[in-house]
Order: sequence, then structure tokens, then C-alpha cells
Amino acid sequence: MSNFCYRFKQFALSVDYVERNTYNKIEEILKSYFEKINAKFYEIQIDGHEIKEDNKTVPALQTIFTHPDKQSVTTAIKKSDGSYTGQTTYAYDKGEYLWIVNENRTPLSNNEAYINLWDAFINEPNKLSDDFPNYWDFYDLAEIKTSIVLPLKLDRKTFGFLNLEFTEYIESHSTRQNELKALADGLSTLLTLEFNTKLSIKNTKKALDEVKGYVEYVDTLSIEINKPRLFFAYPLKSCNYVIGSIKEVLDQFEDFEIVDWAKINDSGNITQQIIQIISLCKYGVCYFSEEKTKQPREYEFSLNVSFEAGMLQGLTSSPTSNQIGWIPIWEEKPQPPFDFAQERAIVVPRFRDGQLNDNLFKANLKSRIYELLSKKKTH
Repeated sequence: MSNFCYRFKQFALSVDYVERNTYNKIEEILKSYFEKINAKFYEIQIDGHEIKEDNKTVPALQTIFTHPDKQSVTTAIKKSDGSYTGQTTYAYDKGEYLWIVNENRTPLSNNEAYINLWDAFINEPNKLSDDFPNYWDFYDLAEIKTSIVLPLKLDRKTFGFLNLEFTEYIESHSTRQNELKALADGLSTLLTLEFNTKLSIKNTKKALDEVKGYVEYVDTLSIEINKPRLFFAYPLKSCNYVIGSIKEVLDQFEDFEIVDWAKINDSGNITQQIIQIISLCKYGVCYFSEEKTKQPREYEFSLNVSFEAGMLQGLTSSPTSNQIGWIPIWEEKPQPPFDFAQERAIVVPRFRDGQLNDNLFKANLKSRIYELLSKKKTH
């Protein structure tokens, strides 16, 4: 072992991100180093995985780098009886560094008197706990005499391990331990950077796709640049007279472009389309009351419109959106069952015979729209 480990840690601390091609080159460097120090077997496993153990889903570790090369292995941290699957999962779970040998220098697969030489005093090896597991010779390497397990940690939290195994009985001393700990620290940093870089690339792609989606919907709606938009939502089974009056009032204003939700007919996920379209709108008008099928002039609240109104309400309250406000409209009965009851709603005025008081309704709506247009974002 050599100064390579310290140089490796120094390199890890000097980089800001690690994309996949760079990480592949790092693995090649590690492979060369492990061969130079005559490691018969080496493996890196990280957590965040699960596996079925006796029909129960349990936390597990997964191989991301190993020699001899085999398929990626997923290993339960503990068996169904609560015992550790192996010495590596023991080291991971307890966050302990291990330098395991047999006291009589025989192969570890003999399962004899294990001792831990990590941080051990001369002739006084560390005592192992009663739950310390036997060596698991998963790769049938019966001649292994020394197994070193280095927890991989981020801010003192263990997220994986590096395991190095040798056919020789290797004595432990502080110099070798410090070198290998530096190697594990550098590897922990690089794995974290690689994960964060991968996540950043994924999030950037997602954000770009969303921006692209916004542009597509703007083009689809043929909305003029710089002209505010008003989102108009209503149930398909609603009072035609009310909807007609609302549209007549809205058409009188040239201050905004009307986005009629019923005319959104692009293919694809309609919910996602509506979310994106609402985020582009500065104002909103929502008529909530849906006519009951066999009971004329009796109404119930539309769940679809409630969803869209919730979006409008959330954006109006958000300091990062350009949304100014929205106008809720509903019939006298039933009363709104949720937070919209606190909004200044227009209750549809009707005569005693149930007919729409069209003039009063239009006057009320027009007044609220003028009020809405005069408002400015206060956040």
C-alpha cells in the first residue's frame, strides 16, 4: 500500500462533479490499484435497496463494483432470524472498520477464532461482539485469509462499504489503516458526487421538458405574446344560461385572452396539460355548480373544477408566480365544503321561480373583473 490512497482522497476533494464517464475511469484506476496490492476479491456495495427475505421486504445493499466480475448482487443486511448476512453487512450496519483474520492464520472459511486487527494494540486484538457473523464465502474463494471492510460514509452516516480480501495473512498497523481509510473517504466523496451529478442531470432534463411543454401549450392556444390570460373552468353539466352570461361578460374585455378549459383537446395527459396551462394564466374564473342528472335546478360541487380552482388558489398565494387572482362563482346551495368558502365568491342571483337574474349577475361579474384587473401582485 502506498501514497496512492492519499492522492486519491486529494483528487476526490478537488472535483465538483463526477459524470458517468469520469466515474468509469475512476473504477479502472481502482481496479489497477487493487490488483497491485494483490487483492483476490474486492467489492463495493451501497444501500437504498430492498429484497424479499422469507416473503418479507427487508433493507438491502447492492453491488456496484466487484471482482471477480459477476452480476450485480443484492444482499439483505440481516437474515429473517435477525442475524447478519455476513461480516460486510455487519460492518455497514454498525459503521465499524474491520480487519478480520483467523487467530491461527487459517482461511476465514474455516469459521474458527476470528479477531479484528483494526486499531488493535500489539498482541491485544479487538474483541468481537457475540453477534459477529461467520465469513460468507459467496464467491467460493476458500483460500481467503484476510478480509478488510471499510464503511463508506457521508457526514458520519454509512451508506455502503468497500471490501478487500487477500489470500495472505496480512498484519495490520496504523500506517496501512490510515491509507485505506483515506481511500474509503475519497471513494465516499466520489460516489456522492456521482450520485448528485446524475440527479442534477435528471432534474435538468425534467425541467427542460416542462419548459418545452409550456411553449407547446402556448402555441396550441394561440395566445398573444405579453397578453395576460384568464382561465375559465366550469362543469360540462352546468346551467347553460349561467355559462352563456359569463362568456358574454368575458368577451367584453380586451385586457386578457380567455382560455376555455373545455376547448383543451390535445392528446396526452389532460391533467398535466391543465396544470401547465393554469400556470401560464394570470387570472381565473371558476363556476363550481354542477346540475344533478335527474333533479333540475339542484346542484352539487364539481370535483374537476375544485381541482383547477385549487391550482389557481395555490398560484395566487405563491410569491414566485405571476398569478393575480381568481373569481369563484357558485349557486346558493350547496355551500362550498372547503377553503374556497373564504373567498369572495359571486353567488348566482335567481328570481323566486328559479330563473337567472341575468342583469344583476352580469353587473356583479363585471364589477369583480374590473376589481381583479386593478389588482397587483403584493408578494
